[in-house]
Amino acid sequence: MQMLHEAHTSRYHWDHIGNAHNFAIGDWQISRVYAALQQAPSALLFARSSLDICQKNGLKDLLPSAYEGMARAYATANDASEARRYLEFARKELQRVNDEEDRKGMLAETAPTGRYRAEVDREHVSEQTRTQPSFRGTNLSDEGR
Repeated sequence: MQMLHEAHTSRYHWDHIGNAHNFAIGDWQISRVYAALQQAPSALLFARSSLDICQKNGLKDLLPSAYEGMARAYATANDASEARRYLEFARKELQRVNDEEDRKGMLAETAPTGRYRAEVDREHVSEQTRTQPSFRGTNLSDEGR
């Protein structure tokens, strides 16, 4: 529960001194915590908020992470179809990131792991998805966060 309190505290802080970029990151972070706690409705609420902030404010640099947040939240809600759909959006947006170092960092942040990976990989993956850059092999664990 400590990480949930810290994520909300961080978002509260940025609400007073930050901007749309900070708000989108804060909501994405809260969504990740709720997903880790298996609280799908809250994960979806904050993931949607992060995505909305990115879209309304032209924050294209954060779109891969916002889409990943939606995918993770849908996976938490056991909706593998929507999880895969949003993960595909994240993959497409990652291709638009010009800076190789930024792309690698985002790739690590958007890597499906644990139960999230199982939900995303559960059903058959289309040929198009298999030709997209894969997040498999990236070692990122949410356990203990």
